[in-house]
Amino acid sequence: MRRNLPHRHRIFYPTLLLGTLAATLAVAAGGTLPARLAGADVLVEGSVTSISDVADGRLRAAQVRVARVLRGPAVKDEDLRVIEERPLASLPPALEQGDEVVLALRRKPRSSLLDQHLGGGPYLELIDGRSGALHAADVTGRAAAGTLAADWLVWSAPADLSPDERNTAERALLVRTLALSDRAAAADAARALAGFAPLGATASAADTPGLVVLGAHLAAADSTEGELRAFIVLAGHSKHASLLAPLEAVPERRPRLAAEVWDALAAFAAAPDERALRRALASDKPDLRQAAAARLSSSRTPSGREFAREAARADPSPQVRGALVALLAQSPDPADAAVVEERFRADADPAVREAAARALFERGDDRAAGAFARVAFEGESPEQMRAVALLRALGRKQDEATIQRIGRDHPDAKVRDLAQHGLDIHEH
Repeated sequence: MRRNLPHRHRIFYPTLLLGTLAATLAVAAGGTLPARLAGADVLVEGSVTSISDVADGRLRAAQVRVARVLRGPAVKDEDLRVIEERPLASLPPALEQGDEVVLALRRKPRSSLLDQHLGGGPYLELIDGRSGALHAADVTGRAAAGTLAADWLVWSAPADLSPDERNTAERALLVRTLALSDRAAAADAARALAGFAPLGATASAADTPGLVVLGAHLAAADSTEGELRAFIVLAGHSKHASLLAPLEAVPERRPRLAAEVWDALAAFAAAPDERALRRALASDKPDLRQAAAARLSSSRTPSGREFAREAARADPSPQVRGALVALLAQSPDPADAAVVEERFRADADPAVREAAARALFERGDDRAAGAFARVAFEGESPEQMRAVALLRALGRKQDEATIQRIGRDHPDAKVRDLAQHGLDIHEH
């Protein structure tokens, strides 16, 4: 069955014509540290003395020797059993033998699986999974984390404090949380601290440990990308000179975060200039080259923008070229549009040609329609078909004469047929 494509739908038609582009946004679950602590039925500080895996690894039972009870029905120097259900055994467990921890726990309902493999309970589990455990490097660090948890509980309780006093107390607790060796909790604190007075901006010496440990977090090799992003933003917010060197070192180690680092460095008036960005184009790291070219694409100088266009043409990575043509397609500069059309017509990699086609379709204006019309005659055979299909999908009345001309004059019968009749969609 032949169908003419009606008025353009920006989601449906690119998917129909170019394939599905899936983008999943992961949103972290769970509350902040003070909320988890306040919601705990049992809050203890202790050491993990043993681990038992049962039910083919679906259940994990940790014995925790309690060193201090901060809340709930637990007894110092006795053991608690903490249950972790693990539907995916490939995921890292929350607790390991030998861990020094502060645990925010809640009662876990009984189930046949638990009763069958672990006996009659009672059962406790971590609040918000791994986030319910504060890990420390040693017993001293564990004691400091336990004291901090107790102070968060006091802060969470109703008190006769003015809003300013409460904010001051919260900021101080967040700085102490930032200094924890548990990097996930520290990153959570960094995100919250970005809403307060910058680190080092007050006369209080209490900020000093926070500044020192923030520099260490920036330099750590084992931070997750999300954690490191939080530390980068806080460093830029703080604008403290001690953070400049560790911040500048991040892009070489974690090139995917280069653009965010450069934004943070702008707060120090230390963002890379055009010469530094041009040097980055020669990096052996594709993500760093992509970030540098993207920044050059908005350069105030014609030479900087030309370097970005050249990267879109000639970077050895199809991923980089594809990302850059998508960026250049948003530019009003005709020279940028010409590069996008050129990549659609003749890039050696089909993924780059597809990225250019998508970008032009999303523009949906006269420039995009003109590019599709030209590629319909001048591109490689598969791109000629794609160009005609996309030109029809734009659904613009002003393009009808061009489509008719392609249907009448194109030398390829298949292209003429597509222009005249649209896609052949078989319904079953």
